Amino acid sequence: MKLLRTLALVALLPLVSSAALARPPMETNQLVDDGGVPIGTAASPMFVASGGSGVVVTQGPAATDTSANRWPVLAYQGGTWTFGLSGPIPAGSNVIGAVTQSGTWNFGLSGAIPTGSNVIGAVTQSGGPWTVQGVANGVPVTNTVRTNGINRSGTIGTTAVELIGPNGNRQGWKIKNDSTGDVWINFDTTATATAGSGNIKVPAGGYLASEPGFVETGTLSIIGSAAGLAITVREY
Repeated sequence: MKLLRTLALVALLPLVSSAALARPPMETNQLVDDGGVPIGTAASPMFVASGGSGVVVTQGPAATDTSANRWPVLAYQGGTWTFGLSGPIPAGSNVIGAVTQSGTWNFGLSGAIPTGSNVIGAVTQSGGPWTVQGVANGVPVTNTVRTNGINRSGTIGTTAVELIGPNGNRQGWKIKNDSTGDVWINFDTTATATAGSGNIKVPAGGYLASEPGFVETGTLSIIGSAAGLAITVREY
């Protein structure tokens, strides 16, 4: 009896539709869910990039779609993110929306950037340095999140004194002469300030600040033309 039941079940197997067992057709490297169903649609697929190095998402009916018919992508990731915009980028106003991130982000633009307004939206950085690089293979410009500067203000006389000590992590400084007399700044770590050549004069009411991209990290000394000259100084 058991043998007859087994033979009957085997006979029914060809009646099961092969289409019911087959997975839906999917694009090469396209991502699938736990049931084997491709993620996305034929018009808007999500698939692994060549070599499995990343995920490519097509938003809207086509990669070049500029209409409002787009859908957001939500993902969670630890460590370093790398984002690329595959071209061509249409001429006109191209905007990457506001981004908030506490880790490291790398953004790349493939191909030539068209003439027009190309905007990267507001970036909120919770702390630490972040790098802005404007040209391919260029030298990155590091922008460091800073708190309030260190107050180095005081009064200066006719004897040279140390204004700011050596600091290898210094990012900048600014000096405001609030007095009616002149002061001179010396940036040579082997010399002291004197009222003359080889020193930078900050006249009464004058202002002096470090140059963008270059900051002296050694000792700054100062001397005044009279006693009791008030100065306001900040070191960053």
